Amino acid sequence: MNWTSLSIPKIGTLLILMGVTLFVALSGAEKIAFAIALSTALLVVVTLRPNLAILALLITFLFSYSSYLPDTGRLTPNNVLGAVLCILLAVKLLKGEFPWLLRIRQIPILAAIGLIFLIATYLAPAHPESLASIDRTNKELWDFFSQAAFVTFMIFFIVNTKQASHVFWILYVVILFSAVSSITNLMQPAADYRAVATFGVNMAKNSNHLAFYCLMGTVMSWYLLQTARSISARLCFIVMGLLFLGVIFLTASRNAMINVLVLFTVITLESGLSKRKVFATAAVLVLIGSAAIHFVPQKNLERITVFNIDPTQKEASQSLLQRYRTLLVGWKIFLYENPLIGVGPGNFRWIRRIDYDHKTVPTHNAFLWALTSGGIVALLLYLLLFWVTWKDLRWMEHRGHATGLPPPWMIKTVRTTFILFMVFSLFTEAWLELILFLLLGLTATMKKIHLQTARSA
Repeated sequence: MNWTSLSIPKIGTLLILMGVTLFVALSGAEKIAFAIALSTALLVVVTLRPNLAILALLITFLFSYSSYLPDTGRLTPNNVLGAVLCILLAVKLLKGEFPWLLRIRQIPILAAIGLIFLIATYLAPAHPESLASIDRTNKELWDFFSQAAFVTFMIFFIVNTKQASHVFWILYVVILFSAVSSITNLMQPAADYRAVATFGVNMAKNSNHLAFYCLMGTVMSWYLLQTARSISARLCFIVMGLLFLGVIFLTASRNAMINVLVLFTVITLESGLSKRKVFATAAVLVLIGSAAIHFVPQKNLERITVFNIDPTQKEASQSLLQRYRTLLVGWKIFLYENPLIGVGPGNFRWIRRIDYDHKTVPTHNAFLWALTSGGIVALLLYLLLFWVTWKDLRWMEHRGHATGLPPPWMIKTVRTTFILFMVFSLFTEAWLELILFLLLGLTATMKKIHLQTARSA
């Protein structure tokens, strides 16, 4: 949509909103005035360029901005953006864009998962008031539905390959900021030995999540390296990839170390299982290991190499023991509470505290989280979601590249990151994180571009 599409009624509506904002501000209701002004500005931007609204919404998910804005409760920029996009989405559906949507299978599956979560929440027991602080029902439901809406917005409002590439590049730059931030943070005297980002991706404030985002940055660097034509561009992507790998070691994340091995296995299988290529991969791994021994702090290396469960050992082994105990407790909650639809999102911690081992540790496993939150039904729906996403990625790879279609580096980046994400999910509650919804949204959006290109051909 361009400026000429702004009709007289639309311009009149905007002028009325501006007048109301001025009146409310002069009346002393600054927060309401702020919300109206923000809504008016966002309405203009979103109406003109919905794809820019998607990028803005992505940035609000990635960054924390609350400290820079007055407290307006739920009237936050991303919520207002979402509300305006909902209106535009309704207009699109009324214009008859629903039939092709049925071919994008991620949306109905996400809707089914959301329905199961709502039913499980309705049937779940109420938490005691004394444990309200560890009940996460509202947060987990909000995270799921807000990010599922984001996937839907991506599918509808990212309409071509150029716009899809902007999502990749924003994510790449933000991951780079996170990596650099983690290194500068390690230089502070009071910093923990495990790297975390103080600026960049919100979730990168956790070492394991930072490691996974750097894994994604490594994957993007690798596939972009394959497409780069100039020596300077190739050198840049090599440096970026090595930077991300270095930060992964500094996070001391064992999960990430497993994923590094998986990544090199995927790259080797992708390039062919010749003796020369297998030897080259092994040589690169030995080289990376040797560099890590010389440059990575000893404490990080010790944590990375501890995989035995020994209660007498320090933090690394204690972490494994805690995960093992949580796995046993989670399995009991799944079997004894409600194996069909679970105990509802966000209730695991307080149910564990009351009825089991009196601890409040989360599941640390996305598969276990789904089993306890939505039962076997939710887990099966998630597995179906992952299966159709994988099939879509493979279909696009086999279909090949043509003018106007997403280039191979985009599809391969999502596909390889998706493989790593499934491994990552075994060690953390990753199915509520933004990265999953980004992978789903990018896959579905790229498939939509393929379908629309085929339809117009």
